[in-house]
Amino acid sequence: MQHFNPCNVVIEGGNNSDADSPGEPDPERPFPCSVCGKRFTAAFRLKAHMKIHSGEKPHQCSICGKAFLRPYDLKRHLVTHKGEGTSSDPDSPGDPDQGLKPYFCSQCGKRFTAASSLKTHTMTHSGKKPHQCSVCGKCFLRYQDLKRHQVIHKGKTDPHT
Repeated sequence: MQHFNPCNVVIEGGNNSDADSPGEPDPERPFPCSVCGKRFTAAFRLKAHMKIHSGEKPHQCSICGKAFLRPYDLKRHLVTHKGEGTSSDPDSPGDPDQGLKPYFCSQCGKRFTAASSLKTHTMTHSGKKPHQCSVCGKCFLRYQDLKRHQVIHKGKTDPHT
């Protein structure tokens, strides 16, 4: 049995390593979230979790300004700037991707080798998801993601035909 809580965290059968079903007392997880009820083994884990609800993102990229909840998310993001230096100008001298990746996103600075990749990427900023499942209506940014999703409907009839 799965429980869905406001944090969009799936809790399988109430036997997560750090969380349990909301409202159930648990001596091993004595720190409950006052917003969603998720329970934690330690106060520092609850404190970190509370940032999800507050929207706080204290770890900011010094190159592009994007902010992250956790330091390791920032660290993973920084790899996308590898070789860029600290200049925010995409045409600045010394950008090693300039020749290899000539297509540049004007919104975030990410570079691409193909115009089609840039076009798909640009939709991530607009929120557009042009590929819709004909069975359930779920939308996807990339066609291949729609095709992978449609496997779950295999054997079901299309209500639109």
